[in-house]
Amino acid sequence: MLGKLLKYEFKAIGRALLPFYGALIVLAAILGIMFRVSDMNQSSGTVSTVIAVIMGILYVVLLCVVVVLTLILVIQRFSRNLLGNEGYLMLTLPTSVDAHIWNKTISATVWTALSGIIGMMTLPVILFTSGAGKTNVGEVFRAIGTGIGTVADKIGGGNLALIIVEAIVMMMLISAAFVLQIYASISIGHQANNHKGLLSVVTFIGLAIAQSVIESILGVNGVFNFHISNSGEIANGVSMAQEGMLVTILTAVAFGTIYYIITRLLMKYKLNLE
Repeated sequence: MLGKLLKYEFKAIGRALLPFYGALIVLAAILGIMFRVSDMNQSSGTVSTVIAVIMGILYVVLLCVVVVLTLILVIQRFSRNLLGNEGYLMLTLPTSVDAHIWNKTISATVWTALSGIIGMMTLPVILFTSGAGKTNVGEVFRAIGTGIGTVADKIGGGNLALIIVEAIVMMMLISAAFVLQIYASISIGHQANNHKGLLSVVTFIGLAIAQSVIESILGVNGVFNFHISNSGEIANGVSMAQEGMLVTILTAVAFGTIYYIITRLLMKYKLNLE
């Protein structure tokens, strides 16, 4: 049943986000082309320069829209679909509360990550379409390749691949914990008869502060502060990075589990639909 829920959820969110992803990539390409035209004219007062500036502003605005829309969808797909009027239908489906929470968490985490990936992809698009790909981008990629090769020589290709996997897992778990924090806040906020949205926001801020304080007490925030002064210390730096990622992963899992339990208990035993 979880698979069917995920299929429906991905389609529902995709219908809202995919057009914006496409528009953002197209706008990034147009922006790069306008930069190239402006450079060819070699004049800051030309029409092409003005258009490039306008396109740049639109690009930044659309990028912000994608970020905000992703966050709104994460919130609405949980609050309206499970705790709103739609909840009367969704919660009658032959599946558990856990399946509903996992469905929302997995889909929200994936779409959050995808929004970030699309946003980062637009930067190379701008550089390549502006003509910078023949020089600057090529140099950047060569420098990155050289750096990766140096690290691989020091620690081994297998260890480098493991670090990359650990970094991806870490980012996904951080995103999932953040999503579950939102869900826990909304679930607590819906216990009130009035001003549920306000209480949800206050709860989210309170949970964020509490988490930050706990992490500070445990020293989690300082674990990831490491420095590599020269190539001879790469192995030590990488080892410290792995330790930092492991602590971050464990922290995300711990807080994510707490937020999951809060959400599950409130939905199962204290459900207050609108």
